[in-house]
Amino acid sequence: MLQRWSNSGLQFAANLNWLWTELPFIERIGHASKAGFKAVEAGFPYSEPVESIAKAIQEHNLKWVLLNTPVEEGELGWAAVCGKEEKFKEAFSTAYKYATTLQCSRIHVMAGKFEKTATATETFIKNLRYAADVDPNITILIEPLNSYDVPQYFLSTTQQAIDILHQVDRKNVKLQFDIYHVQQMEGNILKRLEEGLKGTEGYSIGHIQFAAVPARNEPQLGELNFDRIFGFLQQAKYEGYLGAEYKPLKDTDDSLIGWFTAK
Repeated sequence: MLQRWSNSGLQFAANLNWLWTELPFIERIGHASKAGFKAVEAGFPYSEPVESIAKAIQEHNLKWVLLNTPVEEGELGWAAVCGKEEKFKEAFSTAYKYATTLQCSRIHVMAGKFEKTATATETFIKNLRYAADVDPNITILIEPLNSYDVPQYFLSTTQQAIDILHQVDRKNVKLQFDIYHVQQMEGNILKRLEEGLKGTEGYSIGHIQFAAVPARNEPQLGELNFDRIFGFLQQAKYEGYLGAEYKPLKDTDDSLIGWFTAK
């Protein structure tokens, strides 16, 4: 069992697309607050009117810290999809409306399913610059997804993401570091985290998410030592958020026992 990290100084955010999924979306906000979270995130909150979400997070005194650009069934975004530039701008406009209403300062731009061609890379860079220039107070994030779970996704490794970040050359475009995806593709979690937090490689981490590997359950399960990972982030004085984006093995409240809540 992991040590309890909720009072460690690290900032955890409950991902509402993954936790308490047996409940209506709006009700999950209250459960996150009751469990002790001070922040929440959800990649796709678009099933609910943004005004209803804003009211609920205000009632429970929570901070909304992340959302994704919306997608459609069978798609994972359009930012790197050649010929879909207007579709991307439409999706980003929706995300920006939700973000500003929820006072959320991070938008994860979904790259989409497309071959890793030079033209797709150019399209992605152009669209990221467009998003970054809409509002310099919004941090634009890109996240590599592992090619085992998402085989056709354009962005799959941290190195590919780093190369793109260098070319985008915007201070408000950063890496979204998902521990689950990075471990699946390349390992070296602590080394990669250290590089991104120090900024020694010319890029920076703007958000972190986590889940156990390989089954994407709560952090006390699987092959990774999250006491060591969280301890490293604590020692590094990481001031961003850690999104709990995992599939509870059984019940969400039970999955929090030990690493986040007391018995």
